[in-house]
Amino acid sequence: MESITQTCIDILEERFWRSFGGDPMRIAVCYFIQDLSSGGFPLLYAVVDRWLKALRECLASADSNVQQSAISAVTALIGEYFRHLPVEKLTALSISTSTISYPR
Repeated sequence: MESITQTCIDILEERFWRSFGGDPMRIAVCYFIQDLSSGGFPLLYAVVDRWLKALRECLASADSNVQQSAISAVTALIGEYFRHLPVEKLTALSISTSTISYPR
């Protein structure tokens, strides 16, 4: 289970998606995040935070395909891991996840 989540972290840390041809990698990472989130895959909170930050970068991409993939992934991620939060707390996600408390 750890190796599955580590795969995405490794891709993000190695900056594979910021090099030439990075947009297809960004889209693939978005699909990966979306699929694990939709499946209710149990994740450490630090992983959820890192993935949310990565998706923010994808939302800022100039490529509309990357943006669309990120929208789908963010929807799944928030729907699974932040659904317990009131709307007021969800708006804080755009600023920082460091003040968000997750369910145990």
